[in-house]
Amino acid sequence: MKNVTKILMAFLLAFVVSNSMMSTQVFAAGGINEGATACNTADFQDGAIKCNEASDLKTKMITAVKVLTSLVAVFAIGMIIYGGFRYIAAQGEPKQVETAKSQIWHAGIGLFIVLTAFTIFKFFVGASSGSW
Repeated sequence: MKNVTKILMAFLLAFVVSNSMMSTQVFAAGGINEGATACNTADFQDGAIKCNEASDLKTKMITAVKVLTSLVAVFAIGMIIYGGFRYIAAQGEPKQVETAKSQIWHAGIGLFIVLTAFTIFKFFVGASSGSW
């Protein structure tokens, strides 16, 4: 069980590091507003969604997902730290040690799920618009 935990934590650390490196943006020769040119030249009818409204909605959605992911990740890391303190305070008592290990394990799994969901979200948003 210890080896599995070490392997999973190493994988989680590698995942977090690779995810943070992929989040940097690189703007090509077209600049930041390259994707907006097609939207600005489009001819919209009355009652249709305006180009700016659609991009504002996308921006708000991306911001909301980033904020929510950050909050959940901070909470999960806090629970891992709290579980570590509980593990230390258990002083070898089997039931408390097992409870602390379970808490650390579940918080780690939750953090992994959140980061995986955020990476998938980034992939689909990036695939739908070129990049973000």
